[in-house]
Amino acid sequence: MEYKTFGRHIIADLWGVDFDKLNDIAFLKEQMHEAALASGATVLSIDYHTFDPHGATLFVVLSDQRSG
Repeated sequence: MEYKTFGRHIIADLWGVDFDKLNDIAFLKEQMHEAALASGATVLSIDYHTFDPHGATLFVVLSDQRSG
């Protein structure tokens, strides 16, 4: 069986960022959403997990509908 996939995964580890920003889920979601839209992507969902005492992991699920 042969599979043909398209896509790109982008992972960013951020260092030297104010902890207040890393703990502000609303801010992080907004930034991720704006970045995805600026790239021309369609955002299907954004999910996250927070860590104690600070930080979060966010992921954005995108739709890429290419013709042909």
